[in-house]
Amino acid sequence: MKKIFLTLIAVFTLLISCKDDSYEIPNTFSDIGFYTSKGTANTLNTKINGYVSFADLSQGTVNHKWTITGKTKYLEGEIPRDNNLTKEKLEALIIEGNDTISTQKTVHVYFPNSGLHTVNLYNTFNDSVTFRGHNGDFYFTGAKKVNNLWVIDTTFVVDVYDTIVPSIKISQNGTQIDHTSKTDTVFVEVGNTLTFEDLSTIGRPNGRTWSISGVSKTLVNEDTGNIPYEHTFVKLGVFNATVRVFRDQEQVPGDSEVYKIPVPIKVNPSSNPFNLHGDVIELEDQTIQISFNGEFDETTIATNPLTSFNVKVNEISFNIASISLDSEDKTKLNIKLQDEIYRPDVIKISYSGGTLKSSDSRSLQGFTDALVNMYNINLLPADMSTVNASGPWRGRNPGEDDITISSDQASDGDTSLKVVLTPGSGIADADCPFEADEKIAMIKDKTYVLSYKVYIDPSSTVLPRLDQMILLNNWVQDTRVYYPTAGFATGKWILIERDYIPSSNFDFVNLYMKLHVNSPNDNNCTLYFDEFKLQEKEVRP
Repeated sequence: MKKIFLTLIAVFTLLISCKDDSYEIPNTFSDIGFYTSKGTANTLNTKINGYVSFADLSQGTVNHKWTITGKTKYLEGEIPRDNNLTKEKLEALIIEGNDTISTQKTVHVYFPNSGLHTVNLYNTFNDSVTFRGHNGDFYFTGAKKVNNLWVIDTTFVVDVYDTIVPSIKISQNGTQIDHTSKTDTVFVEVGNTLTFEDLSTIGRPNGRTWSISGVSKTLVNEDTGNIPYEHTFVKLGVFNATVRVFRDQEQVPGDSEVYKIPVPIKVNPSSNPFNLHGDVIELEDQTIQISFNGEFDETTIATNPLTSFNVKVNEISFNIASISLDSEDKTKLNIKLQDEIYRPDVIKISYSGGTLKSSDSRSLQGFTDALVNMYNINLLPADMSTVNASGPWRGRNPGEDDITISSDQASDGDTSLKVVLTPGSGIADADCPFEADEKIAMIKDKTYVLSYKVYIDPSSTVLPRLDQMILLNNWVQDTRVYYPTAGFATGKWILIERDYIPSSNFDFVNLYMKLHVNSPNDNNCTLYFDEFKLQEKEVRP
């Protein structure tokens, strides 16, 4: 029997009842059609202990039957229109006996087991018929003649999703921890980390949400898989952990299960020094934020002298206006200076020692000349700045294969814009159009910095001329910024930046880049572009 993995879109009012299914409208022609309550995909999806309705809309059939296999069952009577149909409610509707064949026009098939199942519809006609279906594209299937009858033999594939069963792993410093016994306790020091992993496969989950010591973290992947979550404990106490494992995908029945990890987690004082942890950064409002490997004892901040910190801006000490604990994260200190700071400034922070202590009574260790990462606002949309496969960067000429999104090299993230020019190739044009709500209002006479990073493959021998980077507003000459490429080093990422001053106000809606070939056209190079940025220029007065 040839299996046809298909379903039909048909104008049909679903018959939830099997009443009077044997009645046929008198007619003198043959036609083939059918319907399922789960749509028209090649594979229909449902949950375990669920059901799917199938209706044969064919006319003029000589013979007609449905066939099911395995432990699937037919349901009878009216199926309640209830979104909370339980296993018990549906099992009460199972037709008694082990019949696998039904001649009803409409059948409701119950699936008590997970995995792939089939439901077959077999129709015969006196006349030839052709089925017109749609599963993303239209297609046609003609009947085959068997013993003077015309046969349409259709097999529906149903993928039944099981109930999710969480399977969890916890480890510390690479050693797995037994988390199943309620009598045990997991001990961890302040500032140390536990690794939580969801190993669940039953039910095919695609995400999980961890809730630990008041912090929630959701991790989603496209299919079943293990995405570790590392949680750092920053305060003393006894904590519980839970995970919600879920299945949340289009055209797939949803499900979720919550698992409470039975073993408590007790956080003890740390045996490690209390010191810097992570980067020192400037926030958008010129606040300098410093992160540490534990929470602060709030009472020690009020008594700590401002002079315990030294802030040097371009090697000159600046006065501190305030030092405070961050309102959302007690592992961070916020420092405000009395004078303004600017993006090009080089700022260093030192701590010579004072009254600061952690919540577990460790004194903060001194440090010298911690460099501040300055706040770098980028006016360009994120998917334009960091080139990614789903972003808007593209070659302008259809069919061009010299401009692609590549994972060969990346300055930030996993991909970059790859341009390949060989002798005799034409101009390489790439652009990156904005979404309607992403346009940037450029201001006349304001100075901007337009920058990017380029990586030139060491195999390159003859480079093109990067003729222009254009902030498109109908190809106005004034918006063009020129970048020479002569003398670039190869085999490493290089930052290229230029100042740009608009002579008029305009809306920037598309970044365009053109690489001109040399004359004679002997270019032979591979280049990668990444981290495009447009910033308002700041200059210390």
